[in-house]
Amino acid sequence: MNVSGPSIASAWKQFRKEHGGEGGKLVVVHDELELGLGEVNVKMGTASPRGHNGLKSIKGVIKEDWYRIGVGIGRPVGRGADEVAAYVLRKVGGRERGVIEGAVGRVWRELERLETS
Repeated sequence: MNVSGPSIASAWKQFRKEHGGEGGKLVVVHDELELGLGEVNVKMGTASPRGHNGLKSIKGVIKEDWYRIGVGIGRPVGRGADEVAAYVLRKVGGRERGVIEGAVGRVWRELERLETS
């Protein structure tokens, strides 16, 4: 996930080729430490990735407009790199999973909004 940019760029290039180079918007849905659990936020891909390595990778290779939808996963109490990495990579508990799954409808509405904008 930390080096997802080249794969996303390749898939986007193939999508554009299959659709005559027109239409569609690239939207990346990702986990977001800076949002409370289950919150949803939409930003342009050019916004700061705030340490999110996957977003940094994508931003490094996609040179056209793209969008990102962050789904909040909350944040550990500590800010140390090891603590944050352990938090992000740990298995999600049942209550947390339910809250995150509950955000799917909001993500869907944002995708529909982006489609018509």
